[in-house]
Amino acid sequence: MARATLAAQIRSPDLVYIERYQIHRWIMVGAVPPVAIQEPVHDMLRMGIFEIGAVLFTMTWTIVDNRKKKIFPLLLTALLCFMVSIAIFFIFTYPANKASLNWTQLPDDWQILQKNWEYSHAARAILNLVGFSFLIVTLLKDRKSSFR
Repeated sequence: MARATLAAQIRSPDLVYIERYQIHRWIMVGAVPPVAIQEPVHDMLRMGIFEIGAVLFTMTWTIVDNRKKKIFPLLLTALLCFMVSIAIFFIFTYPANKASLNWTQLPDDWQILQKNWEYSHAARAILNLVGFSFLIVTLLKDRKSSFR
């Protein structure tokens, strides 16, 4: 099946589950490069606002409660997780997006770029989850100590 036909099929909203599974199998065996099915996501830049907001919120909370010995290390760890996540984006994810024009074109080294891109997303997801978890633990510890 040609790329254009496959891409047109994928964009069709009335795909059944079997067709989706078959498309996934074609991608897994390498018959169709991932760029053929991936749409450029222009709105993802707007999502960065939430990450910057998380850093600013955590930084503000860390500065305000820096004298509380029980929660300060937790806040600092959450802040570092969020900041490292953003650094990973600019070191690995953004260059891959830029080199591939948001995955609309495949550069010569696209497999290496894709691997770095995937690993950077996984690392960022883990770091953001850990950072958010530290914020939840901090909130619970701070709330617990305020009721005593």
